[in-house]
Amino acid sequence: MDWVPTLLAAAGALPDPDPAYPLDGMNLLPILTQNAPPVSRKLFWRYKAKRAAAARDGDYKFLKILDNTFLFNVLRTRWSAPTSRNAKRTSISGLPGSGTSE
Repeated sequence: MDWVPTLLAAAGALPDPDPAYPLDGMNLLPILTQNAPPVSRKLFWRYKAKRAAAARDGDYKFLKILDNTFLFNVLRTRWSAPTSRNAKRTSISGLPGSGTSE
């Protein structure tokens, strides 16, 4: 998560106290305090209880819950949840967690 790098920067600490153990995430302080433009990046997360995983890349979100997979455009979708109207069942190759990564 981005909390640790952001809070370390707010406290004036070094961004990576130990290079052998790099922090996950990035420092969001410039975006929050200096009106810096957002940085484009891929996001991945999972939720073990329902064997769910998701990936966000640009305007698209890949979602896997149990054996169901969905791909939808979050900017064209009114809600950030797949429905029969806004989600497309698909298979994605190369995405970590999709079961088809190389």
